[in-house]
Amino acid sequence: MRGMAVMICTECKAELPRDAWSCPYCGSPAEEATTGEPGKDISKRGMALMILLFLVFPILIFLIQIFLPDSLP
Repeated sequence: MRGMAVMICTECKAELPRDAWSCPYCGSPAEEATTGEPGKDISKRGMALMILLFLVFPILIFLIQIFLPDSLP
């Protein structure tokens, strides 16, 4: 596997080929390797929170202002 792009198994920490579907050692599903740089990888939970903050809340506030104009300053 030397010279090939590799991933690291999140369960057993073994090196996996980039095109592996699962770890041949422990059977864990393979995931994309992280870059190792803080702030570069966004988890699914973080992405959902960003969508909630930047899309859902502003739309909700807009709708409240339209239908209940006296409820917000």
